[in-house]
Amino acid sequence: MLQVKDLEHKYGAIQSLKGVSLDVNQGEVVALIGANGAGKTTLLRCISGILKPCGGSILFEGSNIFGLPAHKVSKLGAAQVLESRHVFPKLSVMENIQMGAFLRKDDKQAIAQEIEGLFEIFPRLKERVGQQAGTLSGGEQQMLVMVRAMISNPKLLILDEPSLGLAPIFIDEIFNIIPRLQQMGSTILLVEQNASMALAVADRGYVMETGRITLTDTGRNLLGNDQVRKLYLGEE
Repeated sequence: MLQVKDLEHKYGAIQSLKGVSLDVNQGEVVALIGANGAGKTTLLRCISGILKPCGGSILFEGSNIFGLPAHKVSKLGAAQVLESRHVFPKLSVMENIQMGAFLRKDDKQAIAQEIEGLFEIFPRLKERVGQQAGTLSGGEQQMLVMVRAMISNPKLLILDEPSLGLAPIFIDEIFNIIPRLQQMGSTILLVEQNASMALAVADRGYVMETGRITLTDTGRNLLGNDQVRKLYLGEE
């Protein structure tokens, strides 16, 4: 579904991506882990069109999306959930979700049925459906932006640090939800500081250091890798 090859990006004179290559197959959960400043978020934003890379290639379902603006990448079916949890604070939970369906052309009844299906996975949001989004907790806002992205019916869901700043109870809930989204047919590219939880739900993973991919394997094998355990799982 997604093929990134030799991707490069610069912030002025600083090269943030140095020939990054990765791929995501349909139906997979792929995790990207690494330290702060490794270039993970930059890579995601180049894929989704928020940033413009300066070299390499990006293919999405065989189509070249290198340098396309974010709204065109989104129309092709790649939805990114940003790490800063952008909700429309004055709108209700339901109104926020409906904003995600803005570009869909199918009938309102089908969209309403899909929302109800997502409420089964995110029951907290159903309980707060009429509440202003700005009054939700951080964990509830994270769930809201995930549902808003899902209702756009994306082919690829890109999650950037979904557990950032959340209480442990919400972190567990988010990572219990990711496999359920995969079972519903979602393909997910996940960047996450909590390496152990990310690799536990991932089919495959990539390790990124200072703008380069340095290691790739199955999620299970990376969890058992001595280098990964020492550097990213805090084990000696």
